[in-house]
Amino acid sequence: MNMIIAFWIALGGITGAICVVLAATIKSLRKARWGIVATETMARRGLAIDAPGGSFKAYLYTSSDFDGAGAMPGMILLPDCGKKFPAFEHWAAIFALQGLPTLAIEIETGAKGIPGKDLVEGLVQAFPSFKKALIEHTEVDPGKIGVFAFGTPALAGLYAGAADGDVKAICCGGMPRFDDNRAKDANKKVFLVHCKDDEVAPLADFMSNKQALDLGNQDYLLLDRGGHEFISQEAVIAGFLSIKANRALQPRYKQFTPTGVVVP
Repeated sequence: MNMIIAFWIALGGITGAICVVLAATIKSLRKARWGIVATETMARRGLAIDAPGGSFKAYLYTSSDFDGAGAMPGMILLPDCGKKFPAFEHWAAIFALQGLPTLAIEIETGAKGIPGKDLVEGLVQAFPSFKKALIEHTEVDPGKIGVFAFGTPALAGLYAGAADGDVKAICCGGMPRFDDNRAKDANKKVFLVHCKDDEVAPLADFMSNKQALDLGNQDYLLLDRGGHEFISQEAVIAGFLSIKANRALQPRYKQFTPTGVVVP
């Protein structure tokens, strides 16, 4: 009898160990896998932006499908810290391929960039320069700007966007808890996406942010899995934020009839 009990205990231990190793292996394989977006219609242009918060490398994305379409809303993308080109290109493509010129900022911290402790304030100070670069290098409506930001830089996007009347949509993903004194009256233009298993910005941060912003159920997307990188959730997030940003920014698309006549 004792041998049978010992056998099942040993078997349970082995099974548990296998599960732990398997879970760790799966987690290690869930890495961001995005790179350059293969499309013939999206153009990419590198820019250098000098701003009060530091010098930044940026990439401007536009779509040739919308050449001659007139002034469209523009987007400013603030990827998470340390995300270098082309790791964020798939996020920029979401809006650029819909006709919204998108300026993606490469954000470094430490010796070569903004010191980590000053990251948020540095980006807030630099935001007017980002906005100016977007307006000067593309045909965008300066009164219809959107912000799309991740992680700690999302705090800067929220603070800067809340204080800027030209910013009509603020989309934040995996954002840590924010200072609600710096985002008053921003709830009508803020949209959040978050994963419950985010270990960098835990679920408690999201719940606090949602409550402080007084967001309705239609203004956020909370996913069970995906982590801080939103692994395997990119398409869902793209669909959700596309709907919200388009409603807030109200781009005016030109339609073409079969005879080629433009219908306003």
